[in-house]
Amino acid sequence: FSVPYLSPSSTVPKLNDDAAFPYVARLSPSEVHMGRGAGKVCESLLFRSVAVLNEDTTWGRGAADAFLDVFLSTEGAQLLNNETREFHNGNYSTARIAELIGGLEAVNAKIIFLAAHPTIQKEFSTTSTAHAGCGGASIRGLQDGPQPRSF
Repeated sequence: FSVPYLSPSSTVPKLNDDAAFPYVARLSPSEVHMGRGAGKVCESLLFRSVAVLNEDTTWGRGAADAFLDVFLSTEGAQLLNNETREFHNGNYSTARIAELIGGLEAVNAKIIFLAAHPTIQKEFSTTSTAHAGCGGASIRGLQDGPQPRSF
């Protein structure tokens, strides 16, 4: 089936493979570029300790891996939750998200890179406001000035 497909919003990194997807034209940048950009932001703001949460999809893993490639290449950079960063995108109930946020609080995470579907992001945002340890901490950190920070 050789019909060109124009995708205005697909960001999954696998679409970069022209041999596998010769008829797909992406109109937005790959999640790889967005993840790398977020890594550069953390690098320029001197964030040294972050947590990552990503859904267990090709897209979620690709975004998180691209972020970590840049972030972890920075001297002194530390991922706080390597063993608990991935979650099943079919299980994002309020209770499960509260559990994930609790795990971030346990490692004192204040900067969180979240690679998840917008529906899941909304649930994280709503749920995190009930958790004082994580909600709003990254905003406070951005106002501290340009010294190395390990939140």
